[in-house]
Amino acid sequence: MGVFEQVYFGNTLLQWSSALGVVLLTLLALQIVKTVGIRRLRKLAEKTATNFDDFIMELIASTKFLLLALLSVFAGSLMIDMPGSARVYLRGVAIISFLLQTTLWGNRLISYALNRFTQERLDAEDPASTTAAGFVSTLARIVFISLMTLVGLATVGFDINALVAGLGIGGIAIALAVNGILQDLFGSLTIALDKPFVVGDFITVDDFSGTVENVGLKSTRLRSNTGEQLVMSNSDLLSSRLRNYKRMVERRGTMNLGVTYDTPA
Repeated sequence: MGVFEQVYFGNTLLQWSSALGVVLLTLLALQIVKTVGIRRLRKLAEKTATNFDDFIMELIASTKFLLLALLSVFAGSLMIDMPGSARVYLRGVAIISFLLQTTLWGNRLISYALNRFTQERLDAEDPASTTAAGFVSTLARIVFISLMTLVGLATVGFDINALVAGLGIGGIAIALAVNGILQDLFGSLTIALDKPFVVGDFITVDDFSGTVENVGLKSTRLRSNTGEQLVMSNSDLLSSRLRNYKRMVERRGTMNLGVTYDTPA
């Protein structure tokens, strides 16, 4: 029996050597692809005016070495005989690590997309726009991470149907309980996008009037002419008829002038 035919832990030395070779070659190949891709994109970024290629380069650079190593180990494990449960476990670890990396990529993508949207559609100096953008960013991250969590649980064998059903019922109950808060939150987003008023505008809402001091996630604060602060919910503001005097170009009015009958023409 040759040296490479000797059996260790259920596999010959040749199989272990082949597995190690696959691990090293796969890791080297993935690292080369990552490095070459970053260099090519860096040269391309220097020739273009957009920052999208810079973002893709940062996205590739953020790929963790641990992910590449786990993928390489899983590829090498295909060269040896191992119990089915162990292979399933190793496969689950590799998939979960990939999902974690995907989550990091997704967070960066959400940040990039919202930053571009804020720069092009919103006023970066407007506190209301900044607050709304932060709210949308947080909501998008929660939804994305929740989806990745469900995919990860399904990958390792959990039955997510009952979990999704439970979350659906719980979500409906929570939505009913915080209905007013959600209306104000989306009202803040509507104010930031539609801009019926901004900070510094003098507005009148029903019988109240004042200068807008702050637009928050739940309420808007006005400073009245008499000095007190008025706090109004965003949903009430959007459902009311308001007048914005700051955007008035010219003032028009109707006046009645009375004259006596003996006034000469």
